[in-house]
Amino acid sequence: MKVKTKYILMGIIVVLALIIDLVSKHFFSDIEYTQIIPYLIAFQTNGGNSGAAFGIFSKSTTFLIVFSILIVGVIIFIDIKMRITNKLYTVGIGLILAGALGNFFDRITLGYVRDFIMFDFWKSFPIFNFADCCIVIGAILVCIYFIFLTKVNSDGKNN
Repeated sequence: MKVKTKYILMGIIVVLALIIDLVSKHFFSDIEYTQIIPYLIAFQTNGGNSGAAFGIFSKSTTFLIVFSILIVGVIIFIDIKMRITNKLYTVGIGLILAGALGNFFDRITLGYVRDFIMFDFWKSFPIFNFADCCIVIGAILVCIYFIFLTKVNSDGKNN
């Protein structure tokens, strides 16, 4: 894949995932408990998450905004430097960026992140949103790329 094609694909993924995230948050974040797939997935508002995953850094919105900007900047910088044009990697980075931007938007505009998706079979698991799913799936794809699809020469450089 060419570099130009890579960034077009990444841009499409970021825009589409960001739209899905923001639209889903708009329509579902104020919903009462509703089973979507019985005994598997339900929607329920949690009143907003002022922290990060699993409630860490609760009420640290300013820190999380700055941290999000820093992480997105580092991801973009590393991506440009590494010049990886693999589709799996590109999709993964696009999903991570979309998720980070979706939650960043909520923190900037609302001061918290709107969460509404829950595992109906695991009630103690934190409620999450589409952006969180994008970040997790994207991270898994990037890890798969680095663990299984890259080769390291004896001099320590990737092929």
